[in-house]
Amino acid sequence: DWVAEFRHVHVLFVRAPSFAYAGPQDTGAAADVLKSIAAAVDAEGGTLGQSCFDDKGLVGIAAWGLATSVWEDGADRAVRAAQALAQAPAGPLVAAVTAGKVFAGLIGAPGFVQPVVIGDAVNRAAALCVAGRTPVTLDADTRGAGARRFDTREVARLPLKGQAGEAAVYAVTGERLRQLAHEGDLIGRGQEKRKLEAIARRLAQGEGVDLCLTADAGMGKSRLTAWFETRLSDGGVAHLRVQGDAIRRAISYAPLVPLVTGLLGLSPGADPAACRAALARHLDPAAAPFLPLLSPLLPTGLPETEASRALAGAGRAAETRDLAVELLVRLLGEARMMLVVEDAHWLDSASWQLLDGLTRRAPVSVCLVTRPLGPDDVPTEARRFLDRDRVETLALAMLDADDSGALAAQTLGAKAAAPRLAELLHQKAAGHPLFTMALAQALDARG
Repeated sequence: DWVAEFRHVHVLFVRAPSFAYAGPQDTGAAADVLKSIAAAVDAEGGTLGQSCFDDKGLVGIAAWGLATSVWEDGADRAVRAAQALAQAPAGPLVAAVTAGKVFAGLIGAPGFVQPVVIGDAVNRAAALCVAGRTPVTLDADTRGAGARRFDTREVARLPLKGQAGEAAVYAVTGERLRQLAHEGDLIGRGQEKRKLEAIARRLAQGEGVDLCLTADAGMGKSRLTAWFETRLSDGGVAHLRVQGDAIRRAISYAPLVPLVTGLLGLSPGADPAACRAALARHLDPAAAPFLPLLSPLLPTGLPETEASRALAGAGRAAETRDLAVELLVRLLGEARMMLVVEDAHWLDSASWQLLDGLTRRAPVSVCLVTRPLGPDDVPTEARRFLDRDRVETLALAMLDADDSGALAAQTLGAKAAAPRLAELLHQKAAGHPLFTMALAQALDARG
């Protein structure tokens, strides 16, 4: 049995403002709207709760963060579901996403049970949705939680029932692959730094070196990678970044779109004509009929041609990969290049195949930043990147007691941590950086 409880969640409130139920003849239209809501929520791993027709119209309520839908990127998923619903064919639909603590549980009778969430976050989501200043609106907490992925702007301030003052309302203006924020100096990692400095020197001398930096979540992989990129810059080694993405891991080439867009000198909103012109500057004229194959790597898709339309299945996939490799070889040039792949464990198989082909044809080395992976976790083309005999592999260890204390002091803005506190943190968190920071903040909050 699932017990009712208080949980911090992200709430999606969606409504169909133009829908009016006049009788049984409208049942089909209502079903189409509810199917769209259920599909969008399910696609982003949320939990659909209530759906009904009331004074606000036909509405649906979903949540991310319940016992059945806990995600590290719950805010991102809720916003993407809202965006999908705003563009749903069954629309027009208006959606709002808020964050906060709710009381969650189950209601109904056996066989007809549904999850329900009650709380201020639900009320705020309903108010923002009814106001409908834009098709998708966010509250301040959701905006903050999704700031690494979404660009936003304030569109209104609304008085909300039971809340002092006016609440800021935000709209999404752009999206990028999730980036990680780093604050403060890198603590410890002396052995790892020395090894990375040696690799940076080898790369600066023109030697090809592939690197796999691996550790569990929260161990500081991204911070160490940022430090390594600084060393590459100091040594004059060109480097570019690719960001794996948990939400889009099933979309072919999605992590490579920002890279290709930037190398082509295109803006994220470039139209098909601009994309085609940019490609034509770098590829032979004979490739022109097949340029639509590159649509998955572009900010905007290109209309199909007779030649591209004739390709399907494995043949189309192979032609796309070969053309994409040729494009990147020409864009990157002949100088030694390091491609840093953050969260490589989220790469799709097509992106892995492209990296395999690119590194075989061009002077491109890769730095894979990933959780621990085995050969069965990646496609065949990616397995050579996990071969410890061919790839420099760096597995991050836990911090010692001194470094745990230094990290806690940095987290709390102190000069140093007392030896007893450092020892306690190391004992309880076992040297795990993320757990050390969280425990230090919790102890500080409790006084």
